[in-house]
Amino acid sequence: MTTSKDSGVADRSRPIGLTWLVAALACAACGADRFANYDGGSGGGSGDGGAGDGGAADGDEPTCADGEANGRESDVDCGGDCPPCADGSDCGVADDCASGVCASGACSPPSCTDGVGNGDELGVDCGGSCPPSYVGIGCVEGTNGSSVCTSYSGGATFEVTVTWNAAGGNAYVDYVTATSAGSATYNSEGVKGGGAVNVCTSGVYSQTFPLPLGLGYTYEVWHAYCVRTDACSGCGSDVVVAEGGPFGVTIDACP
Repeated sequence: MTTSKDSGVADRSRPIGLTWLVAALACAACGADRFANYDGGSGGGSGDGGAGDGGAADGDEPTCADGEANGRESDVDCGGDCPPCADGSDCGVADDCASGVCASGACSPPSCTDGVGNGDELGVDCGGSCPPSYVGIGCVEGTNGSSVCTSYSGGATFEVTVTWNAAGGNAYVDYVTATSAGSATYNSEGVKGGGAVNVCTSGVYSQTFPLPLGLGYTYEVWHAYCVRTDACSGCGSDVVVAEGGPFGVTIDACP
């Protein structure tokens, strides 16, 4: 009976021990192969990675001459950390563009109304190929209900219109003069040093005449007494009844 039991235990334990041994050997072999492959792959990968890293530094690292839009570039080899882009190139900010203007994602060519000093301009939207701009155009109120308005249509002179309440007639006349910043006097025909152009009527009156481009003009409305009530010349006792300024028109110089 004892032999039979021992034999029985032996019969049951032998397959279990054999199975465990086979499994352990198989697992060891598997693990060895697995780690061998991992180490080999890691080693190979590290080697390949080193080569890859070397390749990135030599060819894959973004540069401003690699023919690709990469890195911080907004277009191919320009924008971002690279030189500014030409007109029509993609952009994200104004600094990406040579013109300094990025509109709707594209670099815009210089214009005389873009608010940027670019192209051949000497200042912001002035000089170079941009048309000159002028300052001083408009109206200035004077004394005794008078005023002066200036305009410019080209050339070396601008137009000035003086308006006042005339009191000519019945032995009186009015006339207008303009004096430059340099003390040159012009009559109401724009003639330097010219004689008075008398107004022999009463009421709101305007005279328009040209003056050389410049600033710092003033105007005077004169009132004079004539000997004859029907005369419009030969008058004297001139007094200034209205005046105003300064006024003028000149080219807006680029900074």
